[in-house]
Amino acid sequence: MCQFIALRTFAFLHCDALYLSQLNLDGNIRLIEGYGFPKDEIAQWRDSHIQEPFPFKEALRKDSIIWHGKSGTKTVVTLPLDIVGAPIASIRLLLTKEVQPSTELMAFLTTIGNVISLRLSHDPRFKGCPFIARLDSSEIVDVESRLHLLSARQLRVLELIHEGRTNAVIAKELGFSESTVRQETIRIYEKLEVSGRREAADHLNRLVGSAAEA
Repeated sequence: MCQFIALRTFAFLHCDALYLSQLNLDGNIRLIEGYGFPKDEIAQWRDSHIQEPFPFKEALRKDSIIWHGKSGTKTVVTLPLDIVGAPIASIRLLLTKEVQPSTELMAFLTTIGNVISLRLSHDPRFKGCPFIARLDSSEIVDVESRLHLLSARQLRVLELIHEGRTNAVIAKELGFSESTVRQETIRIYEKLEVSGRREAADHLNRLVGSAAEA
């Protein structure tokens, strides 16, 4: 899974290494899976406590996306994954180019983090989690594949549509013209194969809304 996420989902960020870790009840962080890291480097993260002063653990403590640097790479990003309504897992990305945390990119990462969280709720390695997914796997794959067609800006527009914002409000918040928002909305409808705002918003409801209610 980590290899696919690194080489496909985050390819545009030049992600060449990624690992997934889980927070246990005793406060220790356990490595679940990794891609692109030297084995000796991964070994030192296999068992460590969340309170140890490492930047990537701050993502779990604060439940927020953390950006920081690392020798030999340009940018390191850690995404918290809320699987039971709390950040109990994270994905750490190593990017080979310098990337700034723009509003659009943060919105994209947040949305992808939500999708990954939902997929992990079906993963046997997280079998002990009390979260029970309310969608069958075929439906998740279908919705997820359509969301992957959207650009970072379109994902942000979709999130604001999901929040009930009008085109005028979206344009003001994102700094675009209302005409640009209308064009992006039409593209979103085409990619998601929906006919209106309610159906478009339902794609996020089915992925993230169900997780929030669980």
